Formats: sequence, structure tokens, C-alpha cells
Amino acid sequence: MDSTLRTPATEGSPIPASHPVYLPHVDGLRAIAVVAVVIFHAFPPLLPGGFIGVDIFFVISGYLITGILLNDIRQQRFSIQRFYRKRILRIFPALLAVLASVLLFGWFVLFNPEFRQLGLHILSAGGFVQNLTLWHESGYFDNASIAKPLLHLWSLAIEEQFYIVWPLLLVMVGLRIRALFLLLLCSGLGSMLLGIYYVCSDSTAAYYSPLGRAWELLVGAALASIQHHRSARLQYWQQQRGLANGAVLLGLLLIGGALAMLNRDSAFPGYWALLPTLGAALLIVFGQHSHIGRLLLSQPSMVYLGLISYPLYLWHWPLLSFGRIIKPFHGNKLTLLLLALAALLAVLTYHLLERPLRRQVQQHGSRRPLQCLLTTMVALVCLGALSYQHTLSPRLQQVLVPERNEWDFLRTTVSHFDNTGIGIYRLPGQSADTVLYLGDSQLAQYAERIHRVQSTQPNSLSAIFAVGGGCIPVSQVFIDELNRQGCWELRRQAFAMASDPAIKRVVIGGAWHWYLLNSPYYLQQQGSRINVSTDAGRLAALSQLGQDIRHFRELGKEVYLVLGNPISQELSPFTSGVRLLPANRSATQPLLPIDTAQQQLHQALLEVAEQFGARIIDPYEATCPGNRCPRVTITGLPIFKDHAHFNPDWAVNNAQFMDSSVLSSPALRFSSSL
Repeated sequence: MDSTLRTPATEGSPIPASHPVYLPHVDGLRAIAVVAVVIFHAFPPLLPGGFIGVDIFFVISGYLITGILLNDIRQQRFSIQRFYRKRILRIFPALLAVLASVLLFGWFVLFNPEFRQLGLHILSAGGFVQNLTLWHESGYFDNASIAKPLLHLWSLAIEEQFYIVWPLLLVMVGLRIRALFLLLLCSGLGSMLLGIYYVCSDSTAAYYSPLGRAWELLVGAALASIQHHRSARLQYWQQQRGLANGAVLLGLLLIGGALAMLNRDSAFPGYWALLPTLGAALLIVFGQHSHIGRLLLSQPSMVYLGLISYPLYLWHWPLLSFGRIIKPFHGNKLTLLLLALAALLAVLTYHLLERPLRRQVQQHGSRRPLQCLLTTMVALVCLGALSYQHTLSPRLQQVLVPERNEWDFLRTTVSHFDNTGIGIYRLPGQSADTVLYLGDSQLAQYAERIHRVQSTQPNSLSAIFAVGGGCIPVSQVFIDELNRQGCWELRRQAFAMASDPAIKRVVIGGAWHWYLLNSPYYLQQQGSRINVSTDAGRLAALSQLGQDIRHFRELGKEVYLVLGNPISQELSPFTSGVRLLPANRSATQPLLPIDTAQQQLHQALLEVAEQFGARIIDPYEATCPGNRCPRVTITGLPIFKDHAHFNPDWAVNNAQFMDSSVLSSPALRFSSSL
């Protein structure tokens, strides 16, 4: 709804309650709310509490809608059909434009599982139950939130669910003042207590439950009720200049404090939601009567931003979401460009879609626009349902998105898998002789391939994986992160295990290009620390790796050095490098060149293996011939799972370069004579 409320207009004598009055300061408050939300979504560190903008919207909505409902009831012209016709005219035009655009663009860039989820979200958005769908999927602040282009429609769903019940309750109490305020008190207090309970017991429910959020809309409803039934008394207080200025200043402080103090980790909404809701209430009541309020909230630029706040809210999140989906690690320039595009689309939506449709209905009484809006919504809901049921497939339907990670095989195979991934895991083979695999997730990703070789080759050895995420397999190299502390005990145990006569080989592998080029790991040397990503630290770490190889060889073990696989954000199948590929897999796909620093480190590792007598396993030769990497096979199977690991479904069938490490008769090329 726009900021038109049938209420006394000025500080003078009351005018008939039917007289529509425009409240520019409410649009100014809308501007504050939408800017807060947009900044929070685009640059969270700049405004960590920006999500409270939604709570301000709730208060505004409850205030305006309840005021209109009370006036209609007083004039005995309330009709539930008329009410929902006006809601459709207000909500549907911009919403349909966004849903249609998201569905079309999603069809172009999303993979099958993502497009199916988008179909469900369009279905939920059209039925105004998006909050309930998200409630059963995940939390508002979970890592997957950015990959849900329609996530933000949860708040619109809560509003519309509220307006299914609230008009009927108002009609039931009618003009009985005591009954109305008793209804507001009981329902508002009950909703708030439920919301506080949810904050303590279920943070996801606290965000998405319409019952736990209803009290915020009821705060606005209470303001409208007071203004409707106690207008003369309220006007008296509004005319007290000092009180009005103080109230507006307090309201701004409450909202500003919430923006500054709250963040993702706050127990929100709960008690904390009182800050933005009470702040918004004070600004609504006293904003137009205060010099501060008029100066800030009624400025033409603020008012205009408030007028386009609804389409801006609808457009900004899908654009930011698709930006992250296509280019996950883009910088601020692209974010600013997307925000500018959102603002442009909001302006166009307001002037070319919302206003013309509203004008046509209001001036000509035509019902055709409403019929078209409803028909379009039904069509989009049907398309969403078809997408969810896999009947409507995306353009990239042939791309088989990785649904497993590098730890899934060990997690489902060994009985004692540690949730941290750090551990020693045995894969029984056909022989008492055993291979010890020492490394991190880049070595653990081959466990399923090794197990397949063991199952099919009679001359295979047994295997033990001593692995952990981020566990660099070089002695005396550490990192201070608490979740890596188990790595050092794992490494000590693995080095001790290597002296067992049953251990015939040691295979060392890790994400060398991360550790030695861009990480905070350090080498502990004679009481001092040296970062292994520096030139001097890298040379020292490579030297220590050589000493470890020599140690294992002196124990009589064959030693293999797995050179690691390329690392690049552009290798991930979830980036533009794959999403913007032609749907025809026979078309030539652009190859990603390996950067010079990784090539140089690759050569340095080869020299270490040659100097200290380790056999070489080189994934580069199989995956990136000529130092240029494809991202997807011709059948549509992504080669990489993310920026640093192979796709498990690719590795289990194509990592033949690892086979010789577990066979009793290896046919490896030697880096030096043994």
C-alpha cells in the first residue's frame, strides 16, 4: 500500500475520517528500511544489523493496512473481496515481473537441482508460503542463503498470511473499542512471547514463523487503532513540539542502535526486535509533527526512495544472488553495478507497471488488469510446479552437478569416521603389505578410487589413509587455527606408523598450491616462525618436505609424491566458466590456463622429488595437459567439485594416475634412479 491513510490530516481540527491523506514521512521511513536491507545484503560488514529493515516494514504495513480497514468498517463498506483486489493490485505487478525474470534467468544459468529448488520457491512465492518452505529447508543466515534468489520473499509471505486472518478479526470486533484493544493486547503479547520462545529453542522458526512475527505488524495496527479511536488525544500530544522532536530523536536512536549493535549472531528477533519496531512506531506517530522528522523523512529524495522501496526490495536480492551464483568471488564493483541495475529496474517497475495498472483500475474501474494479474500468477505457479517435478528442465540439464564431496566415501565406508575428517582410516586389501597415504583432503579425494582398485585388482595392497582437512603433510609446519590442532597429533602418529614393517610405501599429497602460495601456515624452525607462503618460507618448507621423504626412504619405504591438482575459483562448476557454456557439449569450451605461480611451484615439487628419490604422481598430466584445464567432460560431467578438489564422481572413474600407488607392481616413471 502507498502511504495514504484515512486519518486526521493536520495539526488543526480533525477532518472526516474518510478523507485520504498522504503521509510522506512514512515513505521516508520506508526508504530507511529498504536502504538498511540492501546495504546488509550487499555489504554485510558495513551495516551488520541491516536486516531490521524488514521489521520496520512490518510495522509500517500493520499501521497503514489496519487504518484503511478500520475506516472501511466504520463506513460500513468493508468487503473482503474489495480488500484482496486492492492487495492484488498493490502486490502482484512488481512481484510477477520479478518471478518471471528469475524463472527465465534461472532456466539459463542454473543446474538441475538448483532449478528444481527454484521451481519450489516460485510455487511457494505464488502461494505466499515461502517462509514455511524456507523454514523446513534451512536457516536465514546459512551458507546456502545466497544461492536462493527468492529467499527474501519470506517477509512478503508473512505479511499476506497475517492479512488472511487480521481483517476477519477486525470485522468480528467491529467498532467496540475495548474488544479491539483487548484483541491487540492478547494477540500481540502472545505472538511476542512465542517469538521469544523460538529465539531460545529454534532460531529458524524465530525468523520464519508467522505466529512469532505477527506482533511486529500488530505494533503498527495498535498505532492505527489509537489514531482512529483516540485521534483528539493523540493530536494533543503530537502538537507538543518538544515531545515530538524528542520522540523522533529517540526513534532514530533506537533504529540506529539496532543497526549498529545487532548482527547475524544476535538472538533475533526476540527482545531485540523491540528496538526497530518501537523506533519505527515513534517515527510514524511523531514524524510529520517534528522538525527533525520533516527534515529527514519528508525530503523529496527520501520520499521517492520510499515510493520505489517495494520494487527495489523485490529486485535487489535476486540480482545479488545470481551475481554470487555465477561469479561467487566477485568484487565490490560488480556488487555496485548490480545495485544500480536493481534501482533502475525498481524505477521502471514503479513508473511503467505499477502506476499505470493502478491508474487504469482506479479511473476506469476495469477488472481486466486484475484478471490478467491472477492469470499470470497461476501460469507462473504452474511453471514452478513443472520445474519442481523435473517436467520443465533448465538449459544446462546435461551438466551433472557434483552432489558429493571428497569426504563422503570415507564417511560412509569406515565405522569410526571423525566428523572433523581428521583421522586414520584403513581400507583392507588383498595383501598384508600396506600403503600409508599421508595428507589432506586433496589426498582423501582419491580414497574411493583406491578402494575400487583394491576390489578389482588381485595384486593390490591394503591402504591406510592418515588424512585431515587442512593437515599439511610436512613436519614442523603448523597453523594456529583451533580446528586444525588435531592435525599435528595425526601427523605424529602417521610418522610413527611408517616404521611398521607392514608399511611398504608412503604416499604424500596435499594442496601444495594453497599451502605454499597463499596460506597462513608457518614453519617452526629453531624457535622462530616463517610463513611458508613467502619466498624464503616456501624454500624452507620444500626443503623440509625433502627431509621427510629422506626419512621415509631411510626406513626402507617407497615414497610417492602426489603433486596436487590445480587450484582456481574458476575451476568450480558453479561459476560462470560452466554456467555460461553452450548447452551443446560438442562445442569448444574455453580452457582455463594454470597461473604462472602454480606452474613454478609444480616444477619445484618435481625437483624435490627428483633430488630426494620420490616417485611422482602428477594429476596435471591427466587433467590439464599443456597447463590448460577443461571444466566439464563432453558428457557434461564436471571435472572439479569446487575450486580445489576433483568431482568424486569423476575421480572414481578417471583418476587412473593413482592406481599404481596401491598395486604391488607399479609402473611409474622414476624421478631418479633408486
